[in-house]
Amino acid sequence: MSMKEIEAQISSLIRKRMTGARPVGLIKCDVGEGNTSFTGEVETGVFRRKKEDAHGFIFGSDERSSFFDLLLQLREASRSLPDGPVYHCNIHIKNAEIRFQYFWENAPFASIKELALNVHGHVPDFVLKRRFDRSMVRDLSDLEVNNCLLLYVPTRVAKRLPVTDALTEVYATLEWQSDVNNGAMDQYFARAQDTMTCWKRSALYGATYRGLLRIRHEAAANLFSESIALYAHFHARVENARIELDIPAVPKQERSDIMSRYYEIEPSVTAARVRYIREHIVELEQG
Repeated sequence: MSMKEIEAQISSLIRKRMTGARPVGLIKCDVGEGNTSFTGEVETGVFRRKKEDAHGFIFGSDERSSFFDLLLQLREASRSLPDGPVYHCNIHIKNAEIRFQYFWENAPFASIKELALNVHGHVPDFVLKRRFDRSMVRDLSDLEVNNCLLLYVPTRVAKRLPVTDALTEVYATLEWQSDVNNGAMDQYFARAQDTMTCWKRSALYGATYRGLLRIRHEAAANLFSESIALYAHFHARVENARIELDIPAVPKQERSDIMSRYYEIEPSVTAARVRYIREHIVELEQG
């Protein structure tokens, strides 16, 4: 189907759910790769206006499923257009009129401030996968600066593009922190590879240690080396890393308070990494 045909189906679906008078609203839709969601509000009524969330007002259980399917079809239909595909769509509702406003992945932009933010208020993922440079980092929030490498580095690796040692080390600190936050150190050391880049963990242990020193967080570097010594008793690749990094051996332990100490310093690791990226973005940019 063409985009116009899909628009007609979406408009028909919306009109079926409109029972109040003089509907006015805006539905913001993310239609990026692997990320389809929406949010919005519709106001109806003549003398006493009533505001309702778009999810409850427009879409029943059946319509909700159909709406998501149509958004996916809209993205696919937009791929062949000059600036396609679409990554975001605003649906404007005013009385009987329903109007579609599109934002395109390949449309030129001078600043990320010109982009449509996703429904959570953040820069869309496709930009973070493509760019990591001074002008972008300057305009990103600290949260986005911290998380952008989880998209940018795996994308470069998937495209078989080189990643410098400096960026690898900073990325490794984030990969370590993300996995430990998700499943503690047991999970981090049990996994043989990074799930995002598919790099071998054995190759990342040294990069993580050097990265923590690079971002000037000596306490985290010391805690990481301690964890290497502790888990070397349970995994041969960790023991090899301990020897290569010249980390002293410790007696085997079944219990440790290392996770509680990790959580005490974890927020400061994020802050140190964000600060380092902002201060050293020229060094970290990839050619």
